[in-house]
Amino acid sequence: VGGTAIAGGHGSAMRTLGGALLISTISDVLLLRGFSTGVQILVKGVLVLVVVITVHVRTTRNRR
Repeated sequence: VGGTAIAGGHGSAMRTLGGALLISTISDVLLLRGFSTGVQILVKGVLVLVVVITVHVRTTRNRR
């Protein structure tokens, strides 16, 4: 989450910072609300999965 591709491509340090802040904010909110560790991991995993699918769909549409 954030925009820096590990295998190369486009990205920026600011987007990476934004993604890291988003994930840490969500973690903090879930922790303060009293959710279990399992739920916290699940929510972060779903967030990363949604972002990866969104980026993949967007890049495949731009190639056509």
